[in-house]
Amino acid sequence: MKSPSKMQQQEQQEQQQPWLADDDAEDADADTRCGIGPCKRLEFFNKYFANKNTFIFVYGVLGCIYGSTYAYSNATLSTIEKRFKIPSKVTGVISVGNDISSLFVAGLLGYYAGKGHRPRWMAVGIFCVAMFCFITLLPHLIWGPGEDALSLTLEQGGVGDSTDYDVQLIMKRKTLCRAGFNDSLAGAECYSPGNTEESGIAPAFLLFLAQFISGIGGSLYYTLGTSYMDDNIKRSKTPALVSVTYFMKMLGPAVGYSLASFFLKVYIAPDLTPSITNTDPRWLGAWWAGWAVLGSLLLFMAFLISMFPQTMPRTIIRRREARARGEQVEQSASSEKASLSDMIDTVKRLLKNKIYMCNTLAAIFYMFGFMPFWMYTPKYIEVQYRVSAARASFFTGSVGLVFSAFGILISGFVITKFKPTARCLAMWNVFVSIIAVCATITYPFLGCNESDMQSRQMVLHK
Repeated sequence: MKSPSKMQQQEQQEQQQPWLADDDAEDADADTRCGIGPCKRLEFFNKYFANKNTFIFVYGVLGCIYGSTYAYSNATLSTIEKRFKIPSKVTGVISVGNDISSLFVAGLLGYYAGKGHRPRWMAVGIFCVAMFCFITLLPHLIWGPGEDALSLTLEQGGVGDSTDYDVQLIMKRKTLCRAGFNDSLAGAECYSPGNTEESGIAPAFLLFLAQFISGIGGSLYYTLGTSYMDDNIKRSKTPALVSVTYFMKMLGPAVGYSLASFFLKVYIAPDLTPSITNTDPRWLGAWWAGWAVLGSLLLFMAFLISMFPQTMPRTIIRRREARARGEQVEQSASSEKASLSDMIDTVKRLLKNKIYMCNTLAAIFYMFGFMPFWMYTPKYIEVQYRVSAARASFFTGSVGLVFSAFGILISGFVITKFKPTARCLAMWNVFVSIIAVCATITYPFLGCNESDMQSRQMVLHK
């Protein structure tokens, strides 16, 4: 049996006492020690949290839960619109609240937080996303399920005796009323814009505030997590390990849509007995319940991500060995001093980087086309194909997003193994994007003739 090599013995020693691996630097123990406050004295965190594998797992799980929040938000969008009488043009503004905050704070926060303890800053960002979940929950805690939902319960004397056609006609009239077509609907029941609860002004403000806060937290999560992995993982292993984290992130939307499908099957007032089924257009699911679950999970994950050290012990060892061999060692982002002038110089360098700017512009145009599609897909399926919100959420999360997740995972290992050139990767991206655009163009030609005919009859009725 062969005796372990010197390198293997060193790695075994690091796994047993990773925070003591670098003894020739004064600040090594402080930089590589895990935990916050009293937790620093617990050997559990120093033993299991001072290695890249644990970080990849925790960061990936965190990305999965984080991605679930936005998927859950999109899946429950139509239910929130019906509950608070909020038109789609307003929910569209609400949904971009996180993008607005990211636009103003992402660069500034990402730069200064990147010079500090990045795992702790990530924890602050995830705490903001958890606040987004709890603030989104507030409208239900303040205004409850609403009179419309309560009137459809057996406890309130609700009777589900209307035909499906009559119900759809009523819902169509109310939708047109909210869109401002009151004059063309003689006798239709419209909502009074003076009623704060019915018009949805206050709930819409809370939902926008929640989205705005989430944008701050999300910018910290994405910018700091990627740079932390880049500084603490060997470049030869980066594509495979990063693809694992993105695979888990892509599973997040699938989990979010599945969670929404589950809760939307439950009535908005679970303690009451509804007089209708979840296939009825008047059905309102328990959209609020998932926010309590996701917010609690994010608080727990924020605690875990804050336990990681500022720098991994193995990273310090690699830098020390490189210096001993006379090699030039690139400093990590957190080791440089932050200043406004340095930030301006960094931005100027990025603006002059043609490859970076082309990728940035490509991402901007991609988001222009992709975000509305992803945001309104559940509602489109619900309205176009006359299915419940729960089924629409299930179909959205179980098909495309799962395949995307596996595609990212496989691509990471392919890049690691075959190491294709940058030109080859760019051409592949263009090829796949063209196929995706062509497939999306076919959507307007898909539909149900019988469903379209019913919609025309409902508009022309009376």
